[in-house]
Amino acid sequence: MRPKILVIDDELIIRDICSGVLNNMGFDVYTTGDALYALNYSLSENFDLIITDVRMPRMNGIELMKNVRKAKPFMPFIVITGYGTYDMAVEALREGAYDFINKPFRIEELKISVKNTLEKMEMSRELNRLKVFSHISMVSELIVLSRDKIQASGIILESILRETGAAEGAVLIENTSTGELVKLLSVPENIDIDNEILLENYAENTVRFISDFLYIPLRASNKKIGMIVITGKEGAFSQADMETAVLLANHLGISLENISLFENLSEKINQIEDLFFNTVKAMSMAIDAKSPWTKGHSERVAKYSMMIARELKFDEESLKLTELSSILHDIGKIGTYDYLLEKPGRFLPEEYEMVKKHPEKGVSILSPIKEMSNIVNIVRHHHERYDGKGYPHGISGDNIPLISRIISVADSYDSMTSDRPYRKTPGREKAVDELLRCSNSQFDGNIVRTFIKALAADS
Repeated sequence: MRPKILVIDDELIIRDICSGVLNNMGFDVYTTGDALYALNYSLSENFDLIITDVRMPRMNGIELMKNVRKAKPFMPFIVITGYGTYDMAVEALREGAYDFINKPFRIEELKISVKNTLEKMEMSRELNRLKVFSHISMVSELIVLSRDKIQASGIILESILRETGAAEGAVLIENTSTGELVKLLSVPENIDIDNEILLENYAENTVRFISDFLYIPLRASNKKIGMIVITGKEGAFSQADMETAVLLANHLGISLENISLFENLSEKINQIEDLFFNTVKAMSMAIDAKSPWTKGHSERVAKYSMMIARELKFDEESLKLTELSSILHDIGKIGTYDYLLEKPGRFLPEEYEMVKKHPEKGVSILSPIKEMSNIVNIVRHHHERYDGKGYPHGISGDNIPLISRIISVADSYDSMTSDRPYRKTPGREKAVDELLRCSNSQFDGNIVRTFIKALAADS
């Protein structure tokens, strides 16, 4: 894209000379003899450079420069002087003009002044980009690791304040329902921002400097999502300050978008997990409902298993695994004849052999489901004994998965404290005595002691 230059001079011949020279240099040139018109035009268009005469009707060049810089504080100016206006040229330089040219000027003089001014601007931008990119590389790791919008905003706002020398600032996010800008955080907490000016600048969606406040749009995927406002700098904000703030604001916009995507993904995953867990519970309840004597059995086993797991200080992932495994420990009974589950008396030896197949049947049901891979082995071994005399594989001690050993204790306790068609429950004390009696033979003694401790705490 060709750089755009605005030339303001009330002498047509000067405008024509400048236009011809600058067009030949590869610039898009716009000219006017009216400074007041130029002021309005320069505020609505984005120019790379403004060249202005000093003495003009309605508004002189220095007044024009001051008014333009109220909204665009970093706009570069070259001032054309003549007729004894050297003092005004000095004033223009004091106000921030990059260069001045005396009338009558040589064409080569104009070329050199424009070339040097634009090169200075580009060099300043490049040096600032290197500085900001270096700083961004230092904060990027913190931002990437952050999954919290306030934390990410705090890192960037602190960086902007430090790099620009501003004392105060705020990050504001658009409420998409109301269109209002809501403060995410600020330094200090009670920063005073004019809401009317804030919304005007947000509607403009450009970087603007008004009344000692610098307004920087926050964007994500080319859409505005909020605004950063900074103030409290001793002296004026520089071009470098603005570019630093914009680059860091862009980095924050991308980070906030990524955090939102992560939050949405996490919410979807949680919804899927809830659906999966509820489906698992429904399957378990369907199995337990096949017999009036086992109704609620799997949920109670899960409750007792979780009591043991919490007493053993399991982490969240292990607790979830314990709960799912407990609920599904009898899933293999789907393949067991209903008359066996509902039989009022004790099993015959051949019937007991059929019932003993339910752990492996559970494995057959769960193995094709990828999400169940870490549950399969637990379900397979929940009827193993600590002394190796259990089934289906007769493994012993710590070779039995820990959660399988937990389920074994919880399962037996629930069986002993529930009525059966062939006997009434012996009661809680008798059940605890039986667990202790069978410690280190049928059950892991440490799990039994942990369960008894948890029961005592729960009573």
